[in-house]
Amino acid sequence: MIHVRVSLNEIEAVYRSRGADFFRLALARTSDREAALDDVQEGFARAIRGRRSYRGAGPLEAWIARCIMNAAHDLRAPHTAGLDADGNVVACLVPATAIDGLSPLSACNG
Repeated sequence: MIHVRVSLNEIEAVYRSRGADFFRLALARTSDREAALDDVQEGFARAIRGRRSYRGAGPLEAWIARCIMNAAHDLRAPHTAGLDADGNVVACLVPATAIDGLSPLSACNG
């Protein structure tokens, strides 16, 4: 299986250009602003951690949207609430201001 290299800069560029769209997508699913912010944050964290698995079969934005929707599903599932894809407790939550300009990469690095 061929994988396309995706850099952190490319993911950050998608976050900056489409973050508000992804927030609206998550908000439509959850109807809860805080939950939607958590979904976007976790979805981008998963995209960053799993960027080597991106195959390039479709747009990067679509793959990231799927990461966000999977995170939204997983965070609401009774057996995985509050856990990331590896079963770890979510320790870094990006504040709401991240949607308005902070980088998801810098928000968790202090």
